[in-house]
Amino acid sequence: MRLLAGRALRLSVALAGMLTAAGAFAHAHLQQQIPAAGAQLTAPPQTLTLSFSEGIEPAFSGVTVTGLQQHAVATGKLTRSADNPAEVTLPLAEALPPGEYTVAWHVVSVDRHKTKGQYTFSFRQGMRNDQLPGIQEIGLRVLPSSTNAPSEKRPNEEK
Repeated sequence: MRLLAGRALRLSVALAGMLTAAGAFAHAHLQQQIPAAGAQLTAPPQTLTLSFSEGIEPAFSGVTVTGLQQHAVATGKLTRSADNPAEVTLPLAEALPPGEYTVAWHVVSVDRHKTKGQYTFSFRQGMRNDQLPGIQEIGLRVLPSSTNAPSEKRPNEEK
């Protein structure tokens, strides 16, 4: 009897582990977004594209964009790609002024699981990429385009 009870317990634990693992993979996770999370754009986007790990139901899903002081950005209708049921696009109905924006999304996957999240991007009009915040902060140096630029010896590097 003890042998049967031990086997039943091990089988129950294994079955519970498999069911828990299957549930963890049954959600639509955001895999890619355009514009990307943390992007610093030099031109305003006209649409947002979000790609998930599995197909989603657009009728039960939504994306909102907010800017300064939580101002909601006017958008068009969220549509699912005809070629990829895991990808949705959201047209922006107005040109974005410079600033930081938050994209908040919630989706229901085709297997009825709900997930949600958010990310930010910013738009700085009229700035070149080398003028964006962060370039100087991380110590990058722009070298002259001339091939006669002096070279420096770096630590652990031979000339």
